[in-house]
Amino acid sequence: MVKVNILDCTLRDGGYYNSWRFSSSIVNAYINALTESSVTHIELGFRFAKQDNNLGKFAFTTEEHLNSIDFPGNQQLGVMINGDEYLNSEDPCNLITKYFLPAKRSKISFVRIAIDLVNAPKAKILIDCLDDLGYEVMLNLMQANQQKSDVVEATIAIISKWKNLKVLYFADSLGSMNAVALKNL
Repeated sequence: MVKVNILDCTLRDGGYYNSWRFSSSIVNAYINALTESSVTHIELGFRFAKQDNNLGKFAFTTEEHLNSIDFPGNQQLGVMINGDEYLNSEDPCNLITKYFLPAKRSKISFVRIAIDLVNAPKAKILIDCLDDLGYEVMLNLMQANQQKSDVVEATIAIISKWKNLKVLYFADSLGSMNAVALKNL
């Protein structure tokens, strides 16, 4: 029998519409609904490194904020980071350790790294740092459908050698992945 994991990213993705400002009542209703569902992984928000007071708590999804929320289910909790934001820092691994506790001390157990396909090989340092902290690391390749198949194949060849990457996604960025785009991958 195949085990199927279902990841819900409503708060993270929905935050684009309300600047990641969700009321406690909405968050509690959402968490309780997912507790009763088949969802195995809940991606709660982003963990942006650059602070912006115009954005709500789920843009940063800090440990302090997570500790203020009751999670009655047994789903795995996680956040997404923008790979380029961390890679463009002076010391990407130092930035990871600045914003992430060791997984044993956190409510989150997984981190998804969003990055475009061309820059994906550079994400290895982020994956290694997060893995060292004990997180399950997932790579979310954005806009893959906009690349030629040889670029996709070369990138996958590099990524396939990484032992500590648990999940690889091809994101349907901007709703543009269709049957033709999939054939071209």
